[in-house]
Amino acid sequence: MSPLAVAVQVHHRSPVVTPGPTPRADRNFPKAGAVRTEDVTFVLDKLTGRAAPDTSGRSPSKHRPWALPWEGGPRIDTRRVAMVGHSAGGFSTIPAMLRDTRIKAAVNMDGNYHFPNDTPVDRPLLMLGRPSDVPGGRDGTWDETWTELTGWKRWLTVDGFLDTHVRGRERPLLDGPSARYPEARFHTPRGPG
Repeated sequence: MSPLAVAVQVHHRSPVVTPGPTPRADRNFPKAGAVRTEDVTFVLDKLTGRAAPDTSGRSPSKHRPWALPWEGGPRIDTRRVAMVGHSAGGFSTIPAMLRDTRIKAAVNMDGNYHFPNDTPVDRPLLMLGRPSDVPGGRDGTWDETWTELTGWKRWLTVDGFLDTHVRGRERPLLDGPSARYPEARFHTPRGPG
């Protein structure tokens, strides 16, 4: 069975640009995470024609109607579903994993963890953050979440790009491939540009 990738694009509710102070975007993080969780579950249901096991204890939602499966649905191995999200999509990975057991692993790229979660997460999660997302850093939600992860987990930040190219400081990690870290691959496509 060949791999299949599906992308779900969820747009922020962007404030209207007006003269004067910039209005704040919606900060209802639990609601945003819940909505994105429902979106991901809905898409998986529609693509596969199968509903996720309901772990919420609620009765089936009218927002998740049964439908005939997408014609490519049989190609989807629901034992191999991962969720990767950036920012709000990133902080939605854990609520989605807790709600939909088909999501077997997740990556949060630079999202905070502002949602109620007192439930341990036993599936793999990669926390990929900016340089300030370090243990004991300014966003304490990363530290709190780390303690709730009981499965495979990694917390990575990458420094160096701006130091190298703006400040003129050497950062060898970004110099190129290393035999010490063969999993980190550097690509230099040939062609115009």
